Amino acid sequence: MLKHFSNVDAYWLVTGEGKPFKEEAGDLQTQTNVSGKKNAVNIAGGKATQNNYSITDCEKERDTYRAERDLARQEAQSLREQLALKDALIAAKDEMLVLLRGGYNRPN
Repeated sequence: MLKHFSNVDAYWLVTGEGKPFKEEAGDLQTQTNVSGKKNAVNIAGGKATQNNYSITDCEKERDTYRAERDLARQEAQSLREQLALKDALIAAKDEMLVLLRGGYNRPN
């Protein structure tokens, strides 16, 4: 939401408190519509740029996010496997220490 509506106040968006729009005099306001053309309109004496996105643009962005999500899932799975391997190595080390201590009749 903040990516497409840069003048929206993030704090207001999350909490509902305060003013919904940032107060930056002279800056362009950005509005996003799902359509097909780019327009400039006057709003309260200032100029606002309206960026329109097509369904195809939205689908491309969705596919990009899905690919990032899938990559993150693969990385998480790889890290889980590394943790399991670490636990197995620690268990083998502990077993080796027990065997070595037993071979020399040492309690520690």
